[in-house]
Parts: sequence; C-alpha cells; structure tokens
Amino acid sequence: MKKIYFFFIILIFTQTAYSQYSDSIAAIVRADSFLGVMGDTIRFELKIINTSDRLTTTSFRWDRWANTTIQFGFTDSTFSFDSTDFIIEQEIDPKISNKIDLGISGSLLPERYYLTPRVFNNRISITVLGPEKYEDCIVINQGDTLHLGTFYFISKNRDIPFNTIKFSDTPDPDPYFYYQALAAKVNNEVKIRNIKWYNPDDNVELNNSALGTKVRYEIDLNMPPMKVDTFYVEYAGQKKDTLIWITSSEPVHKGFILKRKLVPYGTKYEEDKQPFSFVVGRWDAIRKPTDTLLIGNITHMYGYDYRYEFDTVPYRDEKYCYQLSYTTLEGDTIALDTACIDIPDVLIYSAKTNPNPFSETTQIEFRLEEESIVSCIVYDIEGRVVAKVFENMKLGVGLHKEFSFQAQVFAPQGLYDIVIYAVPTESMPIKKGRAVIKAQLLR
Repeated sequence: MKKIYFFFIILIFTQTAYSQYSDSIAAIVRADSFLGVMGDTIRFELKIINTSDRLTTTSFRWDRWANTTIQFGFTDSTFSFDSTDFIIEQEIDPKISNKIDLGISGSLLPERYYLTPRVFNNRISITVLGPEKYEDCIVINQGDTLHLGTFYFISKNRDIPFNTIKFSDTPDPDPYFYYQALAAKVNNEVKIRNIKWYNPDDNVELNNSALGTKVRYEIDLNMPPMKVDTFYVEYAGQKKDTLIWITSSEPVHKGFILKRKLVPYGTKYEEDKQPFSFVVGRWDAIRKPTDTLLIGNITHMYGYDYRYEFDTVPYRDEKYCYQLSYTTLEGDTIALDTACIDIPDVLIYSAKTNPNPFSETTQIEFRLEEESIVSCIVYDIEGRVVAKVFENMKLGVGLHKEFSFQAQVFAPQGLYDIVIYAVPTESMPIKKGRAVIKAQLLR
C-alpha cells in the first residue's frame, strides 16, 4: 500500500509600508504540512491568497496573478537526493486547468500559463510562466484564494524519511534555475517617488524594495480530522460479511480496529448494552492479508475507501453488529461508527429476474449459500408447469445468472411463478431451499 505524506502550501500576498517595517512584508508564503511516517511520496498543495486590501498601507494594489517560482527543500540537512531518483506529478485545479499548460515546448501562446515542476539535486522547483497581457491573467481579488493544484514528489526506488518541507535558502550556482519569485500583473502605470517604474502589462515582483514590499515564508504543522462518511456491512454468503467504510479525511494514525457482537433475538441494537467483545481484526495483530489495510500509515486529506473481506460469523438467522475504531499516534482508541446486518437462514437468496416485466425473455439471477443440486421450473397462474428452465444441475456457491426463461410465442400475458429448488450436496441433516420469483409477461 502506497504511503503518502501531505503538505499544503499556501501563498498569501500582502503589502506593508517599507518605512514602517524593517522586513517590508509584501507576501506571505505559508506551508501547512501534514504528518506522515515512512513512505515513498510527499504530497503538497499550492494556494495563492491576496490579502493586500487588509494589510497594505501603501498605494500599490494588485488583482492579477502574473507568475510564480517556488523552490523547496527539507529541514533535515542529512537527507539528500539526486534529480534522477524522483519525479513530480501534478493535478491542476479544474477551475483553472483550462488556462494552464504543463511544460514548455515549441512556440508559446501569449495568453497562456505554462507550469513546469522539476527535480534538481536536493531541491524541488515549481515555476509558472504567465500571460503577456493583464486581461489574460487569472484574477485574484483582494481577500480571494487561488488553488493552483496538488503536487506529488515520488521516489522511484526508495522510501523518503519523513521531513518537514521547507523553502530553499541555499543559492544555486546557476541563477536561471534558482530563485523565489511572486509577481503580479498591473493594468496601469506604477510610479514610485513620482518616477514611472512600471508600464501597463508589466510584471511587478512582490519582493520589491522600491515598492517597500517583501516576501516572507512560513511553515505551519497541521493534521486533518478523522472523518468517516459511511460504514456498512454486505453479506457475501456462507456466513461471510464484507465490511466497507469510506473516510473523507484522515490524520496519520496507528490503524483501525474492527470488533463484532451478536445482538440477542428480539433486541433492538440501541437497547443492547453488550460490549463489542470479539475482535475481527486490528492493525497491530495481522493474521491474514486483508488485515494489512487496517494499518494507518498514511494521511489522507481527501479520505480513502476500505473494503475488508471477510468476517465469518458462527450462526445463521442472527443479527451481528460491528464497531469501527482507530488508534491515534498517542495510543488512544477512538470509536468511529457502528453497522449491523442480519444473516439469512436460507439456501437461496437474492433471487430475481431482469427485466421484470418482460416481453419475451428474462434473465434469472440467484445466489446459493452452499453447493447444491438445483432445478428451475416455471408455473402459470393456475399452477400448471409452463417450462423447465433446467433440472438437477450441480451449482456452486455464489451468484448465478446464466439462465433465462423465454416465453412461448402464444403464451398469454400475466404473472408467472419462476420457482427455484435446491438441495445441498453435503449438508446433514438434509435441508431444502426454495425461492419464488413473480415475473410478469407483457406484450
């Protein structure tokens, strides 16, 4: 199972008077990073937030994004890598993907953005070349947020020790490949001390001593909450249950725990005070391959789908309830949700025809709990045998939909009983199964 670290990078643009603050903050680049453990992928998101309306005391305002260059490294100086060891993949936000092309090749269209993620030795680079004209640039009004996209830093052949991502501060010998830049596009002339510095459609670097503005970089550590959207149980036959749950977000955690209990006959679940005493599976006691999905090594900002197969219960014709819990990094166990299911005491179940009503032919579907000798006979409303679809066939456990009933050319319209009979091949004492499907013939 792929292990992923999550890093959420937020670029916040602001302006402050140069004479008022020594560091002249014009833009804040903030990284909200999400904890992980050993893994082979780091994930981070880039956002641009314009806060110039709230924090600027100068006359300079901007509302169009021109370009961006961001360089990333790691806080652990002992972690080094070669540019050939890793790749970068990206998912551009759908709201702006129609304006952004990936990579630079051939002739460039003046109205487009061109995004190029690259890996250098010990450094990750993401650069965005913007349009030539103000009117072609993406609008970020004061106070608004632009989500640029999600980026994956993927190892080709080894795990990445968990590191907090940082913004690079070590100069590269070649300045063409290394610099941090955040620029806005202007629509009017910009004057500084009554001298024209920028013309319409120029890019204005926000780390700008002439304007009295600068860029600051911050890293914040965060964790998404654990949220379970759904948890339910499906019956798979032969007293086997499939447990399914979907999370909408997950922090890094030690793993999940699944427990079960039998609810006494006639008792409502909400009235049953018995504890969940039987452990179906847990992250720290791997007994079968499917138990490995209970290990919680990953932070999922957008959640994950889980399918646990199978839990075999001891009895038929009983209600079983399950509890889903998880263990935090600190070792606390927190219950998340419960789900219940009734185990049928039948040999044949989920019997139906498709389509129903039908005009000529309908497919017969059913499930068997055990290997059985099966027959299928069709009766009319008077109880007369109309057709024998098949007789005394040995069929295995599970879904069967290989049989069809075709009505005769002059068969009258109305209801027909499609009856399926089954006798287990090995059960002692012998029990029989019978299922009746009401099928309507319409012509």
